[in-house]
Amino acid sequence: MRGFRARRARAAGSAATAVAGRASLSMRNMGASLGCLAMDGAVVLRGLRKSYGQTRALEDATWAADAGAVTAVLGPNGAGKTTSIECLVGLQRADSGVAQVLGSDPWHASTDHRARVG
Repeated sequence: MRGFRARRARAAGSAATAVAGRASLSMRNMGASLGCLAMDGAVVLRGLRKSYGQTRALEDATWAADAGAVTAVLGPNGAGKTTSIECLVGLQRADSGVAQVLGSDPWHASTDHRARVG
């Protein structure tokens, strides 16, 4: 992408980074920097890895969200946001690591669990 669109996309990315701080730079290094050491939330990713051929979409993604909390997943294009959510709703299977929603692995979750989660 060149010209005006490229400058606007870079500016939008810079603005998102400025607003969200270092959290939006990459999900690959999100661990302790966001205070996610206590992994007892309603949503938990711990050491999640997912590759598509030679491309690593997620590498050791680790974060958690508490029940009832509003949580934003921020990051630049290609950081792994969509892949993380797809693993959490059971649409993708992670290569390794832990993905849990309400204490269950979404990939192996029953239909009752999936109906409860939404």
